[in-house]
Amino acid sequence: MTGPRRDRESNSWLVLHQPGHPPTTMPLERELTVGRNVGLPAVDGHLATLGDPAVSRLHALVVPKPAGWCVQSTDAANGLRSGREDS
Repeated sequence: MTGPRRDRESNSWLVLHQPGHPPTTMPLERELTVGRNVGLPAVDGHLATLGDPAVSRLHALVVPKPAGWCVQSTDAANGLRSGREDS
């Protein structure tokens, strides 16, 4: 599979906002998994969420596509949301 254009790859980030924690910014350079923190050691290529029981161990995949990056659900029980939601 080919990834995004090289110039896009070096300028792409995923920003994870979690209540009670500062935002986590992860540069997107290759496929990334997102899910609940299941302990140490940290796994390269996995962005762990902090203290949210609604997040599955493997909640989503961020994968490179020719036109950019795609967030894919792993059929997690609580679904997948993106963007900002006001409380």
